[in-house]
Order: sequence, then structure tokens, then C-alpha cells
Amino acid sequence: MAATRKTAETLANIRYRVQRDTGDLDGERWSTENMDEAINNQLIEMGTELAINYPGDALLTEDLAYSTTTQPVDLPDVVGVEGIYRVDDISTSSAPFQLSYVSPLELDEFDTTTVLNDFTRHKYTLYGPSTDAQSPRIQLLPKPASATTLRIYYIATPYHMTAAGDTSPLSPRWVEVVSLGAALKLLRRDEEATSQQMMSYGRLWMQFQQFNRRQKGPRTIRRRRKGVS
Repeated sequence: MAATRKTAETLANIRYRVQRDTGDLDGERWSTENMDEAINNQLIEMGTELAINYPGDALLTEDLAYSTTTQPVDLPDVVGVEGIYRVDDISTSSAPFQLSYVSPLELDEFDTTTVLNDFTRHKYTLYGPSTDAQSPRIQLLPKPASATTLRIYYIATPYHMTAAGDTSPLSPRWVEVVSLGAALKLLRRDEEATSQQMMSYGRLWMQFQQFNRRQKGPRTIRRRRKGVS
């Protein structure tokens, strides 16, 4: 039989791996819900690691129609309280440009009633929710002269698994990082993890970080001849 490429494992398979790592093959100690929570917490941790250092894997976009109001407006529901990576003005499709962020602490230098002409780049700032805890707000400064279309780049919410047949959202090569990490989360309360498990997980986590540095593509070294500026 020829070797084949490994496919993504299901939640049911990962649960069994967790049971082996915790020594609870009979499932008498940790319920399915306990294991699923630990597995999903591990997926969130790994997804956050990727999003912090290599946001392209988790980056999504959403457009927002921004009127000429002087008041902050709610961000789109899909953005919610997730991290904003960048904001572009795409009102002119042939000439989009990126907006700069300014802290709310620096608002004294702006007059919110001033109208911005179409040839000047404005900035944006972010505020917390007014009523809905899941609806932060955005404001353009100074006030735009006409309705503006914004493209918001944001870090998507992490994946999780719920049904036994769900497949892992990460590469199959990281299934042991997921299962062993979840097992350690279950064992840590009573400090039951063995030194071998801790060392193995540390090595796997280091591989996970090193491998994903390649997400940006190959690195090149610039070379120039001596004496050439």
C-alpha cells in the first residue's frame, strides 16, 4: 500500500488522543464536554498565536458606509469586538488609500465640526460601545465632506469544533499539538502532567512557531557590491 497524505482529524479522533494522554481511556474522569472545552481552548490559543504574528491567516474584510455625521458610528456586526488591523478609504475604487489611526487621547487637535475636503486624508479613532457591548464605534476626523466607504480589515473570531465529525481547522501536522495541549489543560489543575509531556509539548510548540514563520514566504538577503550606495 502506498503512503498517502495525512488528512485533518475529526473531533472524535482528537478526543481519543486526549483520553490517551490523560490516561482516562474509560472516560470516567473527564466528560466529552470537558474535553471539547479543552480542545477548543487549545485551538483558540494556537489561532491567537498565528493572528498576532501572522495575521493574514485570520484576516477578513468588511465594508462600512460612513455618512457625514460628526458622531461615532457602530462597526459592522461581523467585526464586533475583534482586533482592527487596518482601515482603508475605498470611496474611489481606482484610488483606495489607507487611513491612519489616532488615539482618542489626541482628539484635542481635531475640530469635529471641521469639514474635510476630498483631497485631504483623514484619520480614524475607535471608541467603546454605547449600549451594545458587542458594537464598538469608529469615527473619522476631521468630518468627511461626503459619504465615505470604508474597508475594515479585522482579525476573525477563532474556529471551534462542536460535533464529533467536525475536522480540525489547522493543518494535520499539528494534531498532536492540539491533543497534547488540550490534555495538559485538563491535567494542570492538579499538576499531574509528566515532565516528558511538558518537554514534548514544548518541542512541538516551538516547531509550530518556527514553521508558521514561513507564512510570510521565503526570506531574501539583499546584496550589493562594496562601494555602491
